[in-house]
Amino acid sequence: MVRLLVIAVLPLAFWAIFSASPQIIHELMAQTGARQVSHGYTEQLFDGVLSFEEVLSSRYSDHARGESCQHAFVRLGADAPSRPPRAALRRNRDLRFGGVWRLTPVAFADTAAFAPVERCVAYVGPTLSAEIGRVLREPGAHYYRDLTDGTLHIYAPAARLAGRVRIAPEGRP
Repeated sequence: MVRLLVIAVLPLAFWAIFSASPQIIHELMAQTGARQVSHGYTEQLFDGVLSFEEVLSSRYSDHARGESCQHAFVRLGADAPSRPPRAALRRNRDLRFGGVWRLTPVAFADTAAFAPVERCVAYVGPTLSAEIGRVLREPGAHYYRDLTDGTLHIYAPAARLAGRVRIAPEGRP
């Protein structure tokens, strides 16, 4: 009797596992959500500068081997101001948001602005990276690229998106 049950149930169990496998594998590989959240970094970055509803993705590493993708992206509230905030002058450049804002779309001469976003897809996630790219290519948002360290700042109230991203050199967060 037990053998008969095993013979009847075993094929059904294998069928259930194999039929669900492609979806499970797709979900694991898609990585549409935030890859990493550094608790406290986003709050420090936007403290007194900008209020937000949700941290979408953030990463801040003090001791990175090789290049580090330092970023913080948030979802703004529905009542976000149409103009970007003024930059808070802070000693620590890693905690500054904003600067001399420009309107999107990103100028053809400034295509280097896309580099940090493209190089950080593995940490930011493909869905959020695609949204950032779309915001930079369409009118209606603001961006600032710090020529000192290449940090890209984005403020897009219509898309309810704000954040910054940069490639930090080895040994530097």
